[in-house]
Amino acid sequence: MSLQAARNIMLESIDKLSKRMSRPRVVVGGIPGALESHPGSVKGQIRLIQYNEHSSTDKVVESVAELVDWVSHRKPPESYAGLAPTVPGNGATPAHARRTTWIDIDGVGDVAMLEELGKLFDIHPLAMEDVVNVHQHAKFEYYGDTMFFVARMPIDGGGFNTEQVGIFLIGDVVITIQERPGDCLEPVRHRIANAAGRIRERHSDYLAYSIIDAVIDGYFPLLDRYAEVLDDAAEVLQQGGDRSLPLQLHAIRADLLLIRKVVNQHRSAINVVLRDVGYRMEEDTALYFRDCQDHLQHLIEAADTDRETCAELRELYFAMLSERNNDVMKVLTIIATIFIPMSFVAGIYGMNFDSNVSKWNMPELQWTYGYPFALGLMTLMAGGLLAYLYRKGWLTK
Repeated sequence: MSLQAARNIMLESIDKLSKRMSRPRVVVGGIPGALESHPGSVKGQIRLIQYNEHSSTDKVVESVAELVDWVSHRKPPESYAGLAPTVPGNGATPAHARRTTWIDIDGVGDVAMLEELGKLFDIHPLAMEDVVNVHQHAKFEYYGDTMFFVARMPIDGGGFNTEQVGIFLIGDVVITIQERPGDCLEPVRHRIANAAGRIRERHSDYLAYSIIDAVIDGYFPLLDRYAEVLDDAAEVLQQGGDRSLPLQLHAIRADLLLIRKVVNQHRSAINVVLRDVGYRMEEDTALYFRDCQDHLQHLIEAADTDRETCAELRELYFAMLSERNNDVMKVLTIIATIFIPMSFVAGIYGMNFDSNVSKWNMPELQWTYGYPFALGLMTLMAGGLLAYLYRKGWLTK
């Protein structure tokens, strides 16, 4: 990454700092559970992915009504305890194998469509309200048999910014509702389409884990980019620094603080998920959620390390600035020290005493070499001071 690119990223962080730190608007006296479209929200399309170990289907659905023909498993089993994943050779056939359904909606602007979706899957109105109001913290909640996870997905665009992803787990159905098109979930879709890994052999709880894991993994490239920016900032500092560097480092540090806060919210949400192992998910899937916790811990440590690096770079910048100021003051002090005695001599011979009145009134004015004597005296005094300062080491670095 070039130094100019690093500066551009840091300036973008400054430009977006005030926008990110603004508080979400809350409608006072609003009706709980009411869905209202917000300015800037987009109407998304419905994408349906349905699969088992034998086959998969990926298509765009025009309306919620079309989902009825595709979704046959809306109620969760009484318990996931002892439920074995469908693997080749266990007697399942394409006609009878359980099918997992993923409904992905990439926009929250169509309130009517979301209300229809909530009625079809019996989703609690408060959960649907959280989907539309996209300033939610990362969290996990139960609404009866429905598991609701809110994730904050990092998005590109300079600095740190996230969009909300609401994830519902309802029996064999997983529903994801995003703020806008574009996400980091394409690797999950690729694994489903190409039967890569074990996702096609597992059930909906594993799909929900895969989606959450993909969102969490999206923070690693982000922190890697911040680490590169800090490396470039250190290089700028070695080249003499930039007057805007402290403000840029402050913006980066604010980003890292926000990243740590969001990542910690995900960790708290996953802790809630792991409390009900065996009832709402397979025990083996819980092990993968624990792996998510490990990833989150690494992210928190990386964010803390980068924040400390920001603080150290700022301290180093101000230390270098203070040293440069001290060097300037040192030069000015030496110049003043040399010229003060010379000014003293010049001041004495600048007094208007008439030597004709008294022989004690500046007899040097009558000397043939009086002027060279005065210049020589001042030169001698300056040379003596320079020699003294040199012996003291004040003229050398």
